[in-house]
Amino acid sequence: MSTIVATTNYDRMKEVKEFDDSKLGAKGLSDSGITTIPKLSRASAKYRQANPPSCGNMGLFPGEVQALRPAGASGCRIYQQQRPISIQGGKLARLRASLDVPEPVDTEQIPAACREELLAWDGHATAVAQTVAELLAEGLGLPARRLISEGLLISRLIAGVYYPYCPQPELTLGLNHHTDPGMLTVLLENKVAGLQVKHGGEWVDVKPVPGSLIINIGDSLQIISNGEYRSVEHRVLANSLKKPRISVVEFFNVDKRDESGLLGPLPELIKPEKPAVYRSCTFKELHENFYSKGLDSKSMPDKLML
Repeated sequence: MSTIVATTNYDRMKEVKEFDDSKLGAKGLSDSGITTIPKLSRASAKYRQANPPSCGNMGLFPGEVQALRPAGASGCRIYQQQRPISIQGGKLARLRASLDVPEPVDTEQIPAACREELLAWDGHATAVAQTVAELLAEGLGLPARRLISEGLLISRLIAGVYYPYCPQPELTLGLNHHTDPGMLTVLLENKVAGLQVKHGGEWVDVKPVPGSLIINIGDSLQIISNGEYRSVEHRVLANSLKKPRISVVEFFNVDKRDESGLLGPLPELIKPEKPAVYRSCTFKELHENFYSKGLDSKSMPDKLML
């Protein structure tokens, strides 16, 4: 492991600007053959963890992935064709391209290089999310369409994330620990490991399972279920393999265009023996909290707890 020498005159913002000005992006930097990572992408010691324990796999609806496989291939093509110049969260360990999907979808806003694949992904991922939402609603003793009819999955965000090879994975993270703010997340990944979830106070591996999807429960679902469903804290380790890790993700959220809408425990779930655990908040408050705090550990359900 490399030794880091502390200095008092390190100008992090200067290094960030120099990196942006270079227009290399994380992929270009990795492809250049670097053997050490810049200081600005190094994580503090408390966030690093080598040789984590391993747990069982998480997968759902493996049959759906055959139809979604082109989306993963498209994501790879896009990253090979483009050279992003921005960084996310101060890390150089990943690239991220995202696309909001409003209703109705304006297909002309989607890059032609991935339009067909993204529309196919959106259609299949939405079907999966709605099926999961129906099962989860029934698990709460509610009508199957309760979450869908309330418009709680209407806002969708598609993201493609590319984690290039990192020569010093022990010094950084691919994606910091966090929970998703929305209702559900549908994730398709290639066969390169890296995803971890917090379980029993420990970080454990989620091993890639060919032909599977990963479904995350978000903070919004934890709140409206009155704590019956729990959002999952997760992170991605920096990639130590020569093959890039690629994931295509779709986030399903409450309608962010309706800033005055209220999110709180569903009335049917509030009973004398099970009072409300959380207060209600506006959709605007929910979104602003996530984007103002950045990617870190869960906070919104904690802030709303009565």
